[in-house]
Amino acid sequence: METRQTQTGEELNAALLRKMHKMDLIRTVACVLVAAVALVSAAVVLPRASSILTNADNTVNELSAVVDQLQQVDFIAMSEGITELTRAGSESLTDAAAELIKTLRQLQDIDFEALSESIDNLNTVSGGMARLFGRKK
Repeated sequence: METRQTQTGEELNAALLRKMHKMDLIRTVACVLVAAVALVSAAVVLPRASSILTNADNTVNELSAVVDQLQQVDFIAMSEGITELTRAGSESLTDAAAELIKTLRQLQDIDFEALSESIDNLNTVSGGMARLFGRKK
C-alpha cells in the first residue's frame, strides 16, 4: 500500500510540477509581453515627450525674452510723453478753433454787396480805359 501511496504521491508531485512549470511559462510569457509593451510605449512616448519638452522650453525662452523687453520699457516716461502730447494737441486745437472763429467773424464783417458793386465799377472803368488805349474788350 505504501508503494501505491508513494506512487500516487509521486504522481501528484509530478502533476503539480507540470502545473507549476506551465504557470512559470505563462508568467514568463506575460512578463515578456509586458516588457515588450513597455519598450514599444517608451519608444513611442519618449520622442513625443522630448518634442513636447523642447517646445515648452522654447516657449519659456520666448516668454522670458518678452518679459525682458517689457522690463526695459519706461512706462512712466511713456505715460508722461502721452500726457504732454495730449496737452499740446489740446492747445493746438484750442488755438486753431480761436483762429477759425476770428476768421469767420472777419468774413461776416465783409460787405459782399459793396464788394460786388466795387468789382462791377472796376470792370466798367477798366473797360473804358481799354477803349481809351485802343484795346477791345
